[in-house]
Amino acid sequence: MTAQLAGPQGRGVGSFARLLRERAASSPDALAYRFVEADESAAEITYADLDTRARAVAAGLAAATGGRPDPALLLFAPGLDYLAGLFGCFYAGVPAVPAFPPDPARLARTMPRLAAIVEDTGSDTVLTTSDLAPLLAEWLTTALAGRTPRLIATDLTDPADPADVGSLPEIRPDRLALLQYTCSGSASRCRRWRPGTSARRSPTAPPTRWSTSSTRRWRRWATTRSCPRSGTPC
Repeated sequence: MTAQLAGPQGRGVGSFARLLRERAASSPDALAYRFVEADESAAEITYADLDTRARAVAAGLAAATGGRPDPALLLFAPGLDYLAGLFGCFYAGVPAVPAFPPDPARLARTMPRLAAIVEDTGSDTVLTTSDLAPLLAEWLTTALAGRTPRLIATDLTDPADPADVGSLPEIRPDRLALLQYTCSGSASRCRRWRPGTSARRSPTAPPTRWSTSSTRRWRRWATTRSCPRSGTPC
């Protein structure tokens, strides 16, 4: 999918990575994202802070992978850590593969699906948080018959030492940005969707905000992990 992204001045910028960089330069203290928790508390991040965190993740990816543009699996609970990981992949020119972390109560069902996604993408890199990393290392090693992907805890990347903007790769609008998997039935029926790096958006569109009702709907879906078509637990 290729379309035009508009920057702060209404001109095309070509990619989500460049769009965030321009927003961070023109409106550093403006609200970029607000995530409302189940208890109705809110976590917020500005364009400048999101840019800094994303560049820190990009630097961690470059150091761990040697700059190879191999897909990275994103295993986060919903929230700001996921957003920083996603834009870190955009900055590094690495295709992001978002998925839910395994459900500890249903490992026999959720781990084979996650292993199938890892095998299909050929990913050796997992972005997650420090609280999930030890469990994921154990679970993935078992599910992948002894092979453990490289785990990067994005909340431990140093925002004081982000990747220099000049060192970031130039991202073409037609370059693969994300692999989205949907699963129904068995692990072998996981299918992927391949959007590009850009999408149509109004230059005056307000920052993304989650209302309480939409957050509750998201959390109910995330908790049950119902498959899109069958309605059965994934």
